Amino acid sequence: MNGIRIEPVGVIQKLHQSEYTGENRCRVCTVLNACLAILIAVGVGVVSIPAAVIVLVFSAGVIALRGYLIPGTPTLVTYLPESVHDAIGAEHDITRSSGVQSDAEEPIDIETILLSANVVIDCPEEDDLCLTDAYRAAWDLEIGKLDDEAVRNRLATTLAVDGDEIELEADDDGLFVRIEGVRAGGWPSRPAFLADLTSQALLETWVPDWESLPPRDRTRLLAALRTFVDRCPDCGGDVVAETTVTRSCCRGNVTSVTTACADCNSTIFEGMER
Repeated sequence: MNGIRIEPVGVIQKLHQSEYTGENRCRVCTVLNACLAILIAVGVGVVSIPAAVIVLVFSAGVIALRGYLIPGTPTLVTYLPESVHDAIGAEHDITRSSGVQSDAEEPIDIETILLSANVVIDCPEEDDLCLTDAYRAAWDLEIGKLDDEAVRNRLATTLAVDGDEIELEADDDGLFVRIEGVRAGGWPSRPAFLADLTSQALLETWVPDWESLPPRDRTRLLAALRTFVDRCPDCGGDVVAETTVTRSCCRGNVTSVTTACADCNSTIFEGMER
């Protein structure tokens, strides 16, 4: 039979929008458009049940392939209140190494705590924060003391266990601490681990209420301090930062920040911010 043949797969590929589906799918867009599709189907169902079923199936297919049903939704949802995003669960402010704050917990003000403890100050020549000279000097002094024995002893003191019970395991995913075979913590690399171990020892005395902070908040403070590391704690080379901006239909652009040791190619910090 002569004529034009339409390949179903080709049509699907043309309709598909990868920027709004898969890992990039905006949950807010999907939920709102699904609700609209149901409302439209209900309205059509008053006249014809079969037509309502067709509308619902068609709408589901469009949302699955394109990420939304109503044109302009990805732009409109960025103007929704934060409470709507939080209620639906569209979270983008994620820091890999600092843990995720649950909705029931009051988030700590990392900047205020570090400023009050004289760990950081406002940079004199740019709109940012910088380590104080005193803290940087103390950090450099402490990192110079960390040989393998000191690392194990300090870690044993921090975890309140015998040093012989601790195992350090490194693989492509990072460095992990095991206690009697049970994983007790993980870092993206050995330099990140050394940076946290050093900062932990310093913040115990620099932050007045350090001991009263929950473990989750201590971890977030330590991870935040890793963003100020400019010399690799392991190989001594320079630390370089890379910033990537990714489009997000939920809450505007998402900025991904990664810092790594230039010489040993080890990640020190990975995080995302809006």
